[in-house]
Amino acid sequence: MGLYTKAGGCVRRIKSPAEGKFLIYAKQAGHKVAQVPTERIEISRTVANFEGYLKDLRKRLYEAFYRRTLDVRVAATLTQSVFDKFRLPKVET
Repeated sequence: MGLYTKAGGCVRRIKSPAEGKFLIYAKQAGHKVAQVPTERIEISRTVANFEGYLKDLRKRLYEAFYRRTLDVRVAATLTQSVFDKFRLPKVET
Protein backbone atom coordinates (compact mmCIF):
# COMPACT_ATOMS: atom_id res chain seq x y z
CA MET A 1 0.00 0.00 0.00
CA GLY A 2 1.08 3.54 -0.58
CA LEU A 3 -0.06 7.11 -0.27
CA TYR A 4 -0.23 8.66 -3.74
CA THR A 5 -0.48 12.20 -5.06
CA LYS A 6 -2.95 13.40 -7.68
CA ALA A 7 -0.12 13.31 -10.22
CA GLY A 8 0.30 9.59 -9.53
CA GLY A 9 3.59 9.62 -7.66
CA CYS A 10 4.00 7.60 -4.47
CA VAL A 11 4.68 9.85 -1.49
CA ARG A 12 5.19 7.15 1.10
CA ARG A 13 4.66 3.44 1.53
CA ILE A 14 2.20 2.80 4.32
CA LYS A 15 1.73 -0.31 6.41
CA SER A 16 -1.96 0.09 7.30
CA PRO A 17 -5.03 2.13 6.35
CA ALA A 18 -4.84 3.89 9.73
CA GLU A 19 -1.35 5.15 8.87
CA GLY A 20 -2.69 6.52 5.58
CA LYS A 21 -5.53 8.30 7.39
CA PHE A 22 -3.03 9.68 9.91
CA LEU A 23 -0.98 11.23 7.11
CA ILE A 24 -4.05 12.53 5.23
CA TYR A 25 -5.45 14.17 8.37
CA ALA A 26 -2.08 15.80 9.07
CA LYS A 27 -1.90 17.10 5.49
CA GLN A 28 -5.46 18.46 5.62
CA ALA A 29 -4.56 20.29 8.83
CA GLY A 30 -1.79 22.09 6.93
CA HIS A 31 1.24 20.16 8.17
CA LYS A 32 4.05 19.58 5.73
CA VAL A 33 5.89 17.17 8.03
CA ALA A 34 4.35 14.56 10.32
CA GLN A 35 6.08 12.17 12.68
CA VAL A 36 4.19 8.88 12.52
CA PRO A 37 4.27 6.79 15.72
CA THR A 38 6.23 3.57 15.42
CA GLU A 39 3.63 1.28 17.00
CA ARG A 40 0.63 0.37 14.82
CA ILE A 41 -1.69 0.35 17.82
CA GLU A 42 -0.72 3.95 18.63
CA ILE A 43 -1.55 5.03 15.08
CA SER A 44 -4.90 3.20 15.12
CA ARG A 45 -5.80 4.61 18.53
CA THR A 46 -4.83 8.15 17.51
CA VAL A 47 -6.89 7.99 14.31
CA ALA A 48 -9.89 6.44 16.12
CA ASN A 49 -9.76 9.08 18.87
CA PHE A 50 -9.49 11.91 16.32
CA GLU A 51 -12.42 10.57 14.30
CA GLY A 52 -14.48 10.18 17.49
CA TYR A 53 -13.63 13.76 18.43
CA LEU A 54 -14.74 15.00 15.00
CA LYS A 55 -18.04 13.10 15.19
CA ASP A 56 -18.75 14.49 18.65
CA LEU A 57 -17.78 18.01 17.59
CA ARG A 58 -20.04 17.87 14.52
CA LYS A 59 -22.95 16.63 16.67
CA ARG A 60 -22.46 19.29 19.34
CA LEU A 61 -22.10 22.09 16.79
CA TYR A 62 -25.22 20.96 14.94
CA GLU A 63 -27.23 20.80 18.17
CA ALA A 64 -26.06 24.26 19.24
CA PHE A 65 -26.91 25.79 15.86
CA TYR A 66 -30.26 24.03 15.80
CA ARG A 67 -31.16 25.33 19.27
CA ARG A 68 -30.39 28.86 18.10
CA THR A 69 -32.08 28.75 14.70
CA LEU A 70 -34.69 25.96 14.98
CA ASP A 71 -33.97 25.22 11.32
CA VAL A 72 -32.45 21.90 10.26
CA ARG A 73 -31.04 23.17 6.98
CA VAL A 74 -29.43 26.27 8.51
CA ALA A 75 -27.93 24.22 11.34
CA ALA A 76 -26.42 21.75 8.87
CA THR A 77 -25.06 24.56 6.67
CA LEU A 78 -23.50 26.40 9.61
CA THR A 79 -21.96 23.20 10.94
CA GLN A 80 -20.42 22.43 7.56
CA SER A 81 -19.14 26.01 7.23
CA VAL A 82 -17.30 25.66 10.55
CA PHE A 83 -15.72 22.41 9.38
CA ASP A 84 -14.74 24.04 6.08
CA LYS A 85 -13.32 27.14 7.76
CA PHE A 86 -11.05 25.11 10.02
CA ARG A 87 -10.28 22.49 7.31
CA LEU A 88 -11.63 19.63 9.41
CA PRO A 89 -12.26 16.39 7.52
CA LYS A 90 -15.71 14.90 7.22
CA VAL A 91 -15.83 11.55 8.97
CA GLU A 92 -18.45 8.96 8.07
CA THR A 93 -21.02 8.58 10.82
